[in-house]
Amino acid sequence: MKKIILSLCLLVFVLSFQTTFTSCKKETTVHDTVTVVKTDTLIIKDTAISLGLITANPWKLKYLQGVVGNTIYLYERGGSNNAINFDNEYLAFNQNKTGVYLDANNATHQLTWDFMNSQNTTLTFTVSNPSPTPSQIVIWDNVRYKNGALLYDEYWSMSGTNSHSQGIRIPKQ
Repeated sequence: MKKIILSLCLLVFVLSFQTTFTSCKKETTVHDTVTVVKTDTLIIKDTAISLGLITANPWKLKYLQGVVGNTIYLYERGGSNNAINFDNEYLAFNQNKTGVYLDANNATHQLTWDFMNSQNTTLTFTVSNPSPTPSQIVIWDNVRYKNGALLYDEYWSMSGTNSHSQGIRIPKQ
């Protein structure tokens, strides 16, 4: 009987430990700090060049950078380091494929012009010069209209001098 009482005491003793020593449960709150950013890419296509657009008004230079012969030149409207002054220069294209070119020396020239492809991205015009100077054929390639301006690559050759430039023209007010 002593054994039973001893076993019973031992059992009570062990059970008392289980109730008096409880385990601690730690709760942790996790905040999700991931920020999802969604960016939509908006691609604005250049406006197609049309007869109505190109003939809507005369076009003056805003910017021109290129090479004539072996000479680099730059013109920026309102700029102070311009190699040549194009402030008064402009082109006017008429719907009947004629037009007027006022050059940097304030001389007026008649011109004829036309689009060279169905997308109207290539335009050629011929500037009539007084004799004995030959007429000048000018090619505008990659013509596009963006933010109210005509952008283009320009090529011409005259009397053995070649030129290539990039230009931006804006409406002449």
